[in-house]
Amino acid sequence: MKTLTRYLARKAHRVALGLGICILASGLSGCASNSQTPRTPIERLDFNNSSPASAGGVQQGLTIADYDPTYKDNPAKLGLSEDQSKALGCSLGDRFDRGATIAYNFDDNQTQVALNLSIAGPKFSDPTRLEFNSVLLRYTHKFSKPPPSKREKCRFQSSFQGLVGSAYNEFFVRNSYTVWKELRHKLNLK
Repeated sequence: MKTLTRYLARKAHRVALGLGICILASGLSGCASNSQTPRTPIERLDFNNSSPASAGGVQQGLTIADYDPTYKDNPAKLGLSEDQSKALGCSLGDRFDRGATIAYNFDDNQTQVALNLSIAGPKFSDPTRLEFNSVLLRYTHKFSKPPPSKREKCRFQSSFQGLVGSAYNEFFVRNSYTVWKELRHKLNLK
């Protein structure tokens, strides 16, 4: 009876994981816009027009703002500077969102879909053992928009958060006052 219960519990966890991933994928697929306007610079180029200002279909002397007008309105913000981080009192732990494994914040900054995993393993005795204890899919909507907390101000501004999302943002996207610079500064390494 005990082995049957364990077997059914494992099956229930697998079904819950599959269902959660399907719900997350279908929820995030609804976020894509289906506008008919060209979105990328390549889609905006007119290869049929042979004007003297173009060479081989690519216009010369243009900046990225000329190709993508939204870039002019929203220039890329690649993280806080060292002075801004110190002024806010950000610690190294404040840069990472430990509230979920991976989370997606919608553009309204009030709605979030998060996936939480509880994992057991690997251990020194058996490094190949990895077991999911629980999987939780959480949908959160804040009806009033509270001001961002200190930790939210310290994080890299991105739609993808959670431990996986914030680690990706810190290690691969941020280019000003990175985690490595902060660690070298704390350890007095130059």
